[in-house]
Amino acid sequence: MNYDFQKLAHAYRNQPFNFKIKQQAEDFIVSENLGFEPSGSGEHAYLYLEKISCSTPHAREVLARYFKIKPLDVGYSGLKDKHAVTRQWFSIKTNARCEELCGKFVLGHDGSTPSIKILTVTRNARKLKIGSHKTNHFELVLRDVSSPDCASDCDTIANSFDKTLDKIIHSGFPNYFGNQRFGLDASNLDKAMAMFVQGSKCSRDKRGIYLSTAQSYLFNAQLDSRVAEDTWRSYKNGDRFVLAGSKSYFSIDGSSQRETLEASQRIAANDIAVASDLSKLDPSIDPMLEVFQQGLRNAKVREMVRPFSVVPTKLEATWDFDQGKPRLSMAFYLPTGSYATALIKELGDIHHR
Repeated sequence: MNYDFQKLAHAYRNQPFNFKIKQQAEDFIVSENLGFEPSGSGEHAYLYLEKISCSTPHAREVLARYFKIKPLDVGYSGLKDKHAVTRQWFSIKTNARCEELCGKFVLGHDGSTPSIKILTVTRNARKLKIGSHKTNHFELVLRDVSSPDCASDCDTIANSFDKTLDKIIHSGFPNYFGNQRFGLDASNLDKAMAMFVQGSKCSRDKRGIYLSTAQSYLFNAQLDSRVAEDTWRSYKNGDRFVLAGSKSYFSIDGSSQRETLEASQRIAANDIAVASDLSKLDPSIDPMLEVFQQGLRNAKVREMVRPFSVVPTKLEATWDFDQGKPRLSMAFYLPTGSYATALIKELGDIHHR
């Protein structure tokens, strides 16, 4: 099936910069922050892992085999990019002496990939659940930064690039789901469609992934229309809002001029963000939308309420030069569920090397 990849991941808007990402995991580091401290006791061991070229589902399978438990007894909070150095928490339901077992755990320590290293072991009373961490910290390197407007002037490129970064720091960027949400070559969309239309059977885990994939497609389609209208940070009658730093949402009476003005001021201050309402999507713009909407209703999936915009925190950017070409190192925090790739694509076009 042919998909509109503009709705899948990002409305490309002819950004003026180009840059390259080397195919090295060390150029992209993601660290998960729980936002709470494990209690230190309980039936679940909490393991903080460092993974290289290893997906979260694969790490889960490895841990289940090593600790001789069911994969369902291995918990994690979020899926992390396979093509990066990722540090994330897993929980293991076991009464075994994890400290001793973890000390003997080896995968890829000889320099081969994929590799997994256990950095920290503690305990907690509850299993780690999807979405339970608070933020992710990203460290990445953009190389060979260039622009058609100032192709050889490194200082001009850096100054222009920094202006774009400054807009993102103050106003955020469209909160698209990244390509990785949809599987290799969007294969998870095919599987979601087969599940809805043909009644294809799959495991509980896979079913959850395909339902999330369908929701993500609907969200990106709705956000795409708001970006095209330039209303992704503006109130429209009937919109909902999400409070910054929370999952709480609310709506207002659009007939009240005072409330509308107050909402606009709070949006500008990044106190609230306009949020999705997937029931309002017009299926006539894409035949897949109606299939996914009906499939999610039939599955009785809880409605997704996700902000259209997201603001990175503690963003730091450092310029230097690699073989005479501008190189930008960035570090920033994003809330759970937001994608660094969406931020990067706001800056320019990525070319892998």
